[in-house]
Amino acid sequence: MWVLILMILLVVYLVVLALILQNTNQLLRTLSREEEIIERHEDIEKLNKLRDKGILTRQEHERILNSVRENFREEEFRKDEAVLSELLSKGLIEEGEYNDKLKLLDDMRDKYKEISPEEMKELQKRAGHIAVTCFAEKGPDHWLCVCGTENRLHVRNCIKCYKNREYILANCTRQEVLEELSRD
Repeated sequence: MWVLILMILLVVYLVVLALILQNTNQLLRTLSREEEIIERHEDIEKLNKLRDKGILTRQEHERILNSVRENFREEEFRKDEAVLSELLSKGLIEEGEYNDKLKLLDDMRDKYKEISPEEMKELQKRAGHIAVTCFAEKGPDHWLCVCGTENRLHVRNCIKCYKNREYILANCTRQEVLEELSRD
């Protein structure tokens, strides 16, 4: 009897330990991502200071800023592709699923390219300047965050950038942004 209780306690302990390790790894990945975002934010602040000092014209500032943002977005797409390739190589997803996900990434790239500079500026004003790649969308069983991540509909905050679903879907869809721009 005591052996059974000890075995049950050991199993519970191992499960709790596994959950703690999983959460720790997720936290470390999140902190690493936040450091990268902060570094990009510092680059943007440096550009802003150069503009404010009159070293960069407004047009030069916007051109460089757009280039920094575009490079950031493209890096994000490449990282997503690398993760998919790794999942395929480990046999965790099948070839057909891999190809479907690559097509989804390409569609996201295309959606980003459809956004005019004025629309992007308004979208970034609403959602924050970092990791904005596309308009938010709501599907039948998912929602697409402005960072380009598809989340299941029941997920309250984006699994990648942690932006709030309700706020993003209420303020960052193509329709909302275009309505705001038409008022100006």
